[in-house]
Amino acid sequence: AFSPHYHPGTSRIESLDVIKGIAVLLGLFVSVYAWGGFSEGMQFQLLSKTKGSRHIVYVVISFFLEGKMRGLISLVFGAGMILFMVRPHAGSPVQTAELLVRRNMWLMLFGLFNAFIFIWPQDILFHLGIMGLLLFPFCRMKVRGLMIAVILISLIGMGKNYWYFADDQKAYKKYLVVAAL
Repeated sequence: AFSPHYHPGTSRIESLDVIKGIAVLLGLFVSVYAWGGFSEGMQFQLLSKTKGSRHIVYVVISFFLEGKMRGLISLVFGAGMILFMVRPHAGSPVQTAELLVRRNMWLMLFGLFNAFIFIWPQDILFHLGIMGLLLFPFCRMKVRGLMIAVILISLIGMGKNYWYFADDQKAYKKYLVVAAL
């Protein structure tokens, strides 16, 4: 029977596995239009039509699924990384930290294989491996340090967005002057 809780005798959390499965399955479903040969022109034709089952399916996929599955996979990846760090790896001669680094390096290798051999530019595996390596030091931080890091990174992100907004405003003002001439 399905149980959302961790069972000490097993090494799996069923609910996490179900979420991973849903995220991967729906992520592949979203990717079908790219693998299926839809060019940007074909996508524009689907969007420009306001009727028909193809248009409805495309809009539903774009609105409800596109981008959300990538976020869900990233969330489950982070949870898996935390679980990997807190669980003992009995019988392994290698420390948990080194196992985590190896795991992320393999993920990056699979991502590169996906990108260059299968020519899949929207691969997320490489990015997850990089983020796993970059976020590794945060696993051992205390809550106060994590909160300070979150606030600092959020402020940097907001500043960057405002900078882009200000640049867009300047460019738009220049456009208005040129358009008036």
